[in-house]
Amino acid sequence: RVVLSGTEKTDEELVESSSVSLSSNSITYTDLTPGQTYHVYAATECGNDEHSDWVHFQFTTPELEAMPLPYTQNFEDGVLANWAVNNEYAAWSFGSAVASTGEKSLYISNDGGRSNSYIGGVSSWRDYYSYAYCRLNIDHQGAVRVQFDWRCYGRNYVDCLRAYLVPTSLSPYFSGSNGISDSNVPSGWIPVTSTPALSEYYVQGGGYDWQTNTYDLNITTTGDYYLVFLWMNYVLDNHNPPAAIDNISVSYISDCVFFGGVTVDNLTKTSAEISWSTEGPATQWQIIVTEADSPESASETPVLVSSTPYTVTGLDMNTTYHAYVRPYCSASDQGIWVRSDNFTTLPPCEPPYEISAVVRTNSVSLNWQQPYLYDNFNVYISPTTMT
Repeated sequence: RVVLSGTEKTDEELVESSSVSLSSNSITYTDLTPGQTYHVYAATECGNDEHSDWVHFQFTTPELEAMPLPYTQNFEDGVLANWAVNNEYAAWSFGSAVASTGEKSLYISNDGGRSNSYIGGVSSWRDYYSYAYCRLNIDHQGAVRVQFDWRCYGRNYVDCLRAYLVPTSLSPYFSGSNGISDSNVPSGWIPVTSTPALSEYYVQGGGYDWQTNTYDLNITTTGDYYLVFLWMNYVLDNHNPPAAIDNISVSYISDCVFFGGVTVDNLTKTSAEISWSTEGPATQWQIIVTEADSPESASETPVLVSSTPYTVTGLDMNTTYHAYVRPYCSASDQGIWVRSDNFTTLPPCEPPYEISAVVRTNSVSLNWQQPYLYDNFNVYISPTTMT
């Protein structure tokens, strides 16, 4: 009886663990995580549901080689160097069943890579998770672009593709769910997709046609990172095609790094105070305050400032805005835009309306409609008219 685990286990935990019963004295495990320490527990089955004491030993798999930036991978060389997979049910495969350009790509398959498809109908009420990843070295701070072609029909938030940069210093274990969902990302993991996941559900037209995902981010902590692709699916049915990846590129786009921290305070009806971190090489910053969903689609001209905070004026009352800030190192070198949380200016201060009264001999009860959900009012009662 043998148990393989990524963590140490007590005798009580081993009783509850899934074990493999063998009729020989050897076993081979595949799809292990590079650079991961594993614990093996073995016991002799003695019959009558009895077994010997557990014997424990541990080993660490060799680490992947860290590839420098710029890093590109189009899978056309026929060798999947410096990549690792950890598959459950539907598996990451490297082959020629589908490709964005050229002949080869990395894709999910249930038939050993012959097709980019998966089969449902498995009688198991659970999600399955398959990881494919490589190791990159980011040797200096800067703005980094992660770009890749993808295709995935999938099914809402269940059968979908997710992608992350994960610092190797976290010693991540690429197996199981890791608690991942649309609303939860493991601590320290950095999503590198513009939507929580990639599938037809999230990006219309991404089901059958290849799309290009481009995601820019500031890297302020140097070192080694895993570039991770996660396919997750619930296997009671299938929604083909599943995930496919091609033409991966990770590169620096600017050394004008920005530490972000964009916040908005001191809101009035027509103004707001924008603050940000000044850490980094820039001594000037550009600011856009707009109703648009991106700085690229904004009609406003960026304002160049030399200090924080900056007070923007002339805003419309009771209007929701986004504040975008980026570092400005020179006319030819600006960092990437970082957005604040949405904020809404205060509404106009208008009087209450539809006042009604219930009058009694020695009292009166007043009611009125509240403009813009204001909840503080001044009320005076007088036997004479007031000015």
